[in-house]
Amino acid sequence: MNSRNTNQKKIILETLVETKTHPTISELYKLILEKNSSIGKATLYRNIKKFIKENKIKVIKTKKGIVRYDYSSKHIHYECLNCGNIFDIYDDEFLTILNSRKWIENKNIIDFNFIIYGYCDDCNKKLNE
Repeated sequence: MNSRNTNQKKIILETLVETKTHPTISELYKLILEKNSSIGKATLYRNIKKFIKENKIKVIKTKKGIVRYDYSSKHIHYECLNCGNIFDIYDDEFLTILNSRKWIENKNIIDFNFIIYGYCDDCNKKLNE
């Protein structure tokens, strides 16, 4: 069965690409409604499942059990254990080192989801006061 490229599908993916907050499904739905109020929850859920299967988006499960979504591009995530915010880290040197490891040789790596846990600058300051 061929995947249709509908305007609604385009809006959903564009919204996720533009959003840097790693939204939950509810947060994503609110953002999408601001662009197009005719997109229903069922359409969103159906397309999210397709995008995951197609490796266009990533599922990020936080330490607190919250499911968030991110547009797939090669980067690392840093999750603050206090406020729960997730930050993107773009580190080409780290990715080069990761790809050069012996255990990766001859593997067909399609994607990865690497999460570092700690405290963001704001929370770290509050914890050390």
